[in-house]
Amino acid sequence: MKNTIKTAAVIALSLFAAACAKVTTDEPSNEGQELHFIVNTAENAVVKSFLENNNDGTYTPKWSKGDELAIFMGTISDKTKPSGVLSNTNETGPVAKFVGTVAAVEGTTSFKSFAPASAFAKGYGRGNVGITLSENQKPSSLTIDQSCDILVAKEASYTADAANNVVVNDLFFKRVFSVVKIALTGPAALSGEKVQKFSLTAPEGTVLAGRAAIDLSTAAINKWNISKNAVTATYTTDAPVFGSDTPGSSNVVWLVVNPGTIASDAKLTFSGETAAYTFSKEVTLSNDLIFPESQLAVINLTLADEHCTKKTTPSVVPVYASVAELIAAGKPTKDATKVTVTLTDEEIIRFHTLKDGTVAGAIIKVGTQEVEIFCKGTPSNWKIGGTISGTLTNCDWMLFYSTWELCPADYSELTYKAPMSTCATPVITIAEGGVVSIACETPGATIHYTVGDTPADPTEADAVFSAVTLTDGQTIKAIAVAEGFKPSAVALKKYVVGGSALVDKTATIKFGANNVEITKEKNPVTANDDQKNSWTITTTGTDVYFATQNDCAQVGSSNNPATSITFTSTLPEDAEVTSISAKFGGYKGTAGDITLKVGETSVGTGKLNAKNDVTVTSTSTAVGNKVTITVTGIAKGVKCYNIQVKYKTAN
Repeated sequence: MKNTIKTAAVIALSLFAAACAKVTTDEPSNEGQELHFIVNTAENAVVKSFLENNNDGTYTPKWSKGDELAIFMGTISDKTKPSGVLSNTNETGPVAKFVGTVAAVEGTTSFKSFAPASAFAKGYGRGNVGITLSENQKPSSLTIDQSCDILVAKEASYTADAANNVVVNDLFFKRVFSVVKIALTGPAALSGEKVQKFSLTAPEGTVLAGRAAIDLSTAAINKWNISKNAVTATYTTDAPVFGSDTPGSSNVVWLVVNPGTIASDAKLTFSGETAAYTFSKEVTLSNDLIFPESQLAVINLTLADEHCTKKTTPSVVPVYASVAELIAAGKPTKDATKVTVTLTDEEIIRFHTLKDGTVAGAIIKVGTQEVEIFCKGTPSNWKIGGTISGTLTNCDWMLFYSTWELCPADYSELTYKAPMSTCATPVITIAEGGVVSIACETPGATIHYTVGDTPADPTEADAVFSAVTLTDGQTIKAIAVAEGFKPSAVALKKYVVGGSALVDKTATIKFGANNVEITKEKNPVTANDDQKNSWTITTTGTDVYFATQNDCAQVGSSNNPATSITFTSTLPEDAEVTSISAKFGGYKGTAGDITLKVGETSVGTGKLNAKNDVTVTSTSTAVGNKVTITVTGIAKGVKCYNIQVKYKTAN
């Protein structure tokens, strides 16, 4: 038979106290044994797992299949946990059949229990258990959040048969908290809007939710150890709708709160949001507001236009097809903005290393602009020279001091390719009459070229070299490409009838007080050598120490070391480098590797010395006009004295 709870019903505690399970007096099982329990509830108008709205002002309390009952045997202490948890095997309906195993306790013939078991927080002793009434509830449009409706059963005796089976019938429960029904009425603007979130906030000191110490013997709340004065209902599906055709049904918010009274003249705030609006209304109580224990309290809330605010349209995140396009849009600001940008085979030129050695970013260079992909947890298999691709969605784009940064939450949107070797730079030979021949050391390489008085650098889209004859004053440029290799550096040669004399030049750049200073404020540093070739000096590391000496620049120290320092220069286009030398010094404990390159080809290496200055000189030559000197793996500090490059040029 269907039982109902009417909104004005009074449920007496005497029912809970008087109605108990059937009692027998056989001896209990020994401690440690598993008892197989079956507990059948009474068809009791106080019981529930949820309240089914009958749409006639009445509500039928029902259990749900899978509801769980926590069983406690023996003395409850601060270390108590449930002796067992039983699960309802009945389909949805007014009675439940809880089934499961329970650990027996020596000398015990009775048990205490409550549902739902998931609300158990901890034991408090003296018969009290901590039960959580969540401040964040997830009701539906028709009923309360089942996990918040605490039902405590009358202590029941039991008898186990020879097979350790226990059957308990007619178990009655008492609802501990109060159910609140808030019927919503709104202005025309809210008609059809589904509630996404709804909050009830009471004055400070009011307890609506939290963690209560509940005496399972009396089903009474002894105290609130954690208290909250606000309760929020959140909906993802099956939400209340403003302007419902069935008032009192699908326009209702259901909450479970601590029973009590909020005195007249107190201020309550009702607030929430829909997809298109937020709303908030403060109400001053003209009478006491009572949340009755075990019963239903009804609040009718009417909102006007003045209580509603239309949400602003979220800002559109700009989308960039490439990092180059993002850079072209302008310099980022110190305040991060959201962007979506696609990276395509962007080469890593170095890493951002924190003081503790953690790598927290990869730096790429697009055109002349460096951009750091800043995020902790940079994958350990990423290497300099490798490439990264992918689309960073809703990524922070910002200026951190002088660094342009993309700051994703993680690296999951990026894919990595290991570094590829670079094709050897082509060697161009011009014979009598301007006949050109081009060779490359990389097997299978294809040569692409451009020709003119001032030709552009060639790409893979330019013509493939077969045979070319130059006229007086023309220049040819060439690159080599091959599968599995990066394109080579650009090689070039100018044809002058009768030949043109190449001049030997020596370019020197010195560092120190009276020469080029390397400082934190100027990182990267740009300066000219004595032949007016431009150099860029870039230092990496966190809080690197810089100092200017009379004859050198100090980069890094014991407490504030540098990670690497790179010196690059592009000589005249026709330059033929004949030698490179670089002088560095160290301090006690200093270490580091020095590499000299022409184009992408290493022409000399060396190591920093902790005691003596060292001059590293090239031991081979390569084609190209780009010179790079790197000092990597630095431990502590390095003294930078000078760099000297010898080359031939007609310019």
